[in-house]
Amino acid sequence: MKKYKTLCVISLVATMGIGLFGCSSNMTAPEEPKETEKQETKKKIPTEVMSAEETLQLPTETEIPLEDLEKMPDEATLEENNLMTTYMSHWIFYNEDDEIADEMDSLIGYIDEEFDEYGFREKIGADGMPQSTQVTGIVIKPISTIHYNDDGTFTKSFKDSWDGEEFEVQGGNIVSEKLINELKN
Repeated sequence: MKKYKTLCVISLVATMGIGLFGCSSNMTAPEEPKETEKQETKKKIPTEVMSAEETLQLPTETEIPLEDLEKMPDEATLEENNLMTTYMSHWIFYNEDDEIADEMDSLIGYIDEEFDEYGFREKIGADGMPQSTQVTGIVIKPISTIHYNDDGTFTKSFKDSWDGEEFEVQGGNIVSEKLINELKN
């Protein structure tokens, strides 16, 4: 009887081991990122734009969390005052087992068509691993540099720092016709 019980336990452990190995083995290329939790509030990035007067009420370094953001600042008005909208973002990096490997918060200079209406983006990073980014709000920053592009457009950037080192972060294209005309002359 004792041998029978031992044999059953060994059989059970072996079966569980094979099951675990089979479930956790990833013999294929990395999949597209899985849908992760979008911002809990499910608040969309506003499409309505503030008036020039409302926008001018936003001093440099104003932070507005996404859940409190009712309208987006008028970017042309900001640019004409040497300011720009930047986006607070939360990044999640996954490992080959689709587990969270690292997280960080940073500012980005623009959001493109890869982001959905909730400010959420999933993609495969340069390292081949899935990552997600969630816009969590905006910050008004001074424009540090305006770059002329080969296609005749102008791109703005702002200064940020990480671990005590300062660097420039590229923003979007200049949209103020007034500023574009001044830059071309």
